[in-house]
Amino acid sequence: MKVLSKVWIVSDGGKILFGEGRLRMLELVQQCGSMNKAAAEMGMSFRTLWGKLRATEKEMGTALVEPRAGGGRRGGSALTADATRLMGRFRSVNAKVTAEADAAFSKAFGEKSGAGRRG
Repeated sequence: MKVLSKVWIVSDGGKILFGEGRLRMLELVQQCGSMNKAAAEMGMSFRTLWGKLRATEKEMGTALVEPRAGGGRRGGSALTADATRLMGRFRSVNAKVTAEADAAFSKAFGEKSGAGRRG
């Protein structure tokens, strides 16, 4: 047995602004150098990826992705410094929440509780 947890950054109204999905989008934009290629890697349309990232940008009041000049094959997209900071902060919070959830689960359901682990 194990515990699963998910972390999202949400607006005051409950709208998801950032989570593992958007983190993955930004990672792929960074890796591929292109929002188009990132969308293809995720199996979604460019418009869907773009819309999700733009919604996050609007709610957070900062740009996450910027066009890279060059046109054609030389053009593409790059992450802003704010995007890089957001990714790092999210990873940090996510790791802490996961560690706390794992510790709480171990305490409640560990070997001493009688639940045990069987492989």
